[in-house]
Amino acid sequence: MTKHLQHPFRGFFIDLDENGEDKPFAFSMEIEVDQEGHLHGEAWDEEFYSHTSRLIPVRGRVGSHQLFFQFHYPCQFDFDDTQGDNLVQVDLSKPGHRVNFKGTWQEKEEAWEGEWEIVEELRMYEFEVEKEYYSGFFRLKGPRLVESKGEHTN
Repeated sequence: MTKHLQHPFRGFFIDLDENGEDKPFAFSMEIEVDQEGHLHGEAWDEEFYSHTSRLIPVRGRVGSHQLFFQFHYPCQFDFDDTQGDNLVQVDLSKPGHRVNFKGTWQEKEEAWEGEWEIVEELRMYEFEVEKEYYSGFFRLKGPRLVESKGEHTN
């Protein structure tokens, strides 16, 4: 039987606001981690939840110094900036995008810090695919989860 431990996390990620300026957006996660370091749970994202009242499935993996996880938004959620006004678009009938998070444990801050990234395929040409990349910083307060060799947690 695999033992699962439940852990709360609170943090923020930096993204552009409606004026194109860097802005921190709050997010939190309730996840379970098994003995092999696989994690799963749900996340609350300030911006997404304010428009949909939905949580986001989370899956990933954690090691002693690295954390990888992915948000898979349950529906389409993006900003239409074609008119210069960044209107939020939500379409519950279409699947959402994925956001990959990769971070490292920062002992001094007692937090996970790293980068989030979205890769969107826009068009496929004869021999290549046009892609757009979005990325930014994140910080997540919560337990380290996995001990380093020689370390002991209480």
